[in-house]
Amino acid sequence: MKTMTKIGCYLSFCIFFISCAKPQGNDRLTEKAFIEGKAGADAQTEVQNKKADEMEIDLQKRFQMVEALAGVFEGLVKTDRANYKIKVSISPSLPRVKHQRKRLLDEIVADLNKLTLNIQILMWRENMPQGAVGCLTSGITPDFQTTKLTIANDQCPGMYFLEAIESVKEKTFSGPELSEMLFQGSLRQVTQIKLKIQPTSNATILNTIVKRVQE
Repeated sequence: MKTMTKIGCYLSFCIFFISCAKPQGNDRLTEKAFIEGKAGADAQTEVQNKKADEMEIDLQKRFQMVEALAGVFEGLVKTDRANYKIKVSISPSLPRVKHQRKRLLDEIVADLNKLTLNIQILMWRENMPQGAVGCLTSGITPDFQTTKLTIANDQCPGMYFLEAIESVKEKTFSGPELSEMLFQGSLRQVTQIKLKIQPTSNATILNTIVKRVQE
């Protein structure tokens, strides 16, 4: 009888111990899962923050190029029949804003997608500005690696091909070399744009260089 009593007491003790230990084991598993989940979330946040920093730098570089291109340029196109004045007005679609907080990745991506150029091109016979023809177009994204722009839509009387060029100390820069100068900030403003015009009414191709007359 005493033996049975001892066995019963022992079994009761074991059951009590197991019942007490089981929740503690679950708590440890829950805590481990929480720690692992938080570590994973922190790692993902760090990746997102790093990507946001990189894209913010890219956005600021693009702003530097867009602002360098913005302004009013004028030039002269010579043909066999007459000479024509041409005026190119360029403005950015977004102003550059200095933010007081670290921005979210989605906000930066939205600005990258919205940062384009508004461009108006007018052309008129010399001394006859009242007869100007041309077009106004928006949403033009430059090739940020070459500074080249192409304008082609139904509202324009032709196709326009633009490329920024710059002369510094008797050397002319263009393409990727000029893009890098704008990205690095060593050149703040473009003063010349090479322009090729391909009219829709004939096969003539007109070439000229327009120079900055207004910021």
